[in-house]
Parts: sequence; C-alpha cells; structure tokens
Amino acid sequence: MPQIRQLSLGDVGNGASDDFSLSCFDTRLTLSNRQVNLTEEGIDAALRVGNLPGSTMIATRVGTVSRVVAASPGYLQIRGVPLTPGDLVGHDCIGVEGFTGLGFWSLADGV
Repeated sequence: MPQIRQLSLGDVGNGASDDFSLSCFDTRLTLSNRQVNLTEEGIDAALRVGNLPGSTMIATRVGTVSRVVAASPGYLQIRGVPLTPGDLVGHDCIGVEGFTGLGFWSLADGV
C-alpha cells in the first residue's frame, strides 16, 4: 500500500505573502515544513507549531491549530463510514510529520 511521508500545504499564505512583500521592501517570506535553525541560517522570525525544545528563543502565541478527522466521499464509499471511535482502528490516517500528539487521539461523542 502506498504511503504519504509528508503532507505539504502549498497554498498556505497565498495572497497574504503578496501583501507582506509589498509592505516590507527588503524582506523574503519562505514557507517550509522543515525545522530550521534560526540562528545558523540567519532568520529573524519564524512561525512554528508546537513547543520550542530547550530553546532560549523568545516565543509568543499568535494562534491555535485545530485538528479534524475527515475523509473523502470516495474513501468512505470503499472503506465504510466509522460510526464510533473504535471503528477508526481499521482506517488509514494521514498526519503531518513532526507534530506532537498524533499518536493518541482523544475523541468524545458530539465533538
């Protein structure tokens, strides 16, 4: 069975990046999923999801990230619609490498 090793959100920031680059003449905006070393690579600021492991960097929360359980109609037609959290055991999951907490899901009825 084929596996997806990395899911890249290429449309993140489209449109906003145009406005940003126009307002800051000498600025470059790079969107990447890789973990960069800000000091070694000469980067002034970054947006990251999650904790900063053992870091002396200054961090400010600017938002939250929500996760959803979703499936395409074609997938559900082939694999069936899960009706309870226990039904998910036999289903495939695509996650983003590097995010913490993907190995454990806490689900509740109606949520």
